[in-house]
Amino acid sequence: MVMAANLARLQKLVRDLHVGSAAGAAPGKPLVVLLHGLGGDRNDWMNPFQERNWPYDHNQDPDEIDMGVHDRPPIPGLPGIDTKYFLSPRLASNARGAEGSDDRSWWHALQRAGFPVVTYSQVPDLMVPFAKGPIAQCKQFMEMLQQDVLSQPEHKGRKVVILGHSRGGLIGRAFLGDPEVKADTRGRFPAVAGLITLSSPHQGSHMALMDDKVITFLNTVQKVVPKLPNDIGNQVINTLKKKIDAYVGAHVDEIEPGSPLFRTLQAQEPIRPGVRCISVGGTSPRLFRLYLWTFSGDSLLPKKGSSGKLEFHWRAKPTEARGASPIPDGLPLKLLKLDVDEILPGCGDGLT
Repeated sequence: MVMAANLARLQKLVRDLHVGSAAGAAPGKPLVVLLHGLGGDRNDWMNPFQERNWPYDHNQDPDEIDMGVHDRPPIPGLPGIDTKYFLSPRLASNARGAEGSDDRSWWHALQRAGFPVVTYSQVPDLMVPFAKGPIAQCKQFMEMLQQDVLSQPEHKGRKVVILGHSRGGLIGRAFLGDPEVKADTRGRFPAVAGLITLSSPHQGSHMALMDDKVITFLNTVQKVVPKLPNDIGNQVINTLKKKIDAYVGAHVDEIEPGSPLFRTLQAQEPIRPGVRCISVGGTSPRLFRLYLWTFSGDSLLPKKGSSGKLEFHWRAKPTEARGASPIPDGLPLKLLKLDVDEILPGCGDGLT
């Protein structure tokens, strides 16, 4: 009952709290705290197939879509415009494994390896500034975690490793640089063994500037784009603007190089003594791709069905909107003055 009551306290502080079972946790292994990035939630770690953020392979093209058999041909044209995401073959394969025996997420893989795990959804991005919201929330969460979870017999003496993706890595860094955390000698906060960050912009990122520059560029293009059938030009541009704003929108100015946030983080260095830090980045800045879906030619050809009647098998095939996709590496980065290392293919992953 005490454990349940204490977890209730944590549940009031954060959304979607999930504390993995300690039953299968190996003695001596640290408890892993998973911190998601900007615009994400706990599903980034637990159920990536419900998310459209980062666990995807943008180098694959989609297959055509089977839209079923109909008694009439489709109207020639475009069935739709969409931004498409494709899981890497390994992720997709493991996700279809037997329940309880696959590595379909970080949450499952870590628990399978014997690590106790905890994660939660941070405060809504649009409601509270980053520095005053998720960072302050994390500090309070860690204090409660020490009191309400790590004080339990099954976790007694267990250390913590913070694993943060993107902005989550900055939250972990801010926590470990907090003066009260660094000065703690009485066990108010957990003993942290390590901080691992995945694509976290520790020096800031010029990706933060992409929103205004690219939207301005697209607005200019929209004024001169030729009138195409079904208003395709404007549909493409409006779709791009919505997706870019969704990815690079709320509070993104806080991760600009030299922002008050990074001045604070730098002033707090060095972080808490004894913490091993590892930062991992990539070389592809691609966020998403835009496809136009058109009916294949054989969709218009009637075929005799099993009933003897003529029928039409509708299929839609994708064509990437070259010149507008992929984002951002399909854009004129030099023209936009965004040709900085973290946004150039082969140099950075958009953030690091």
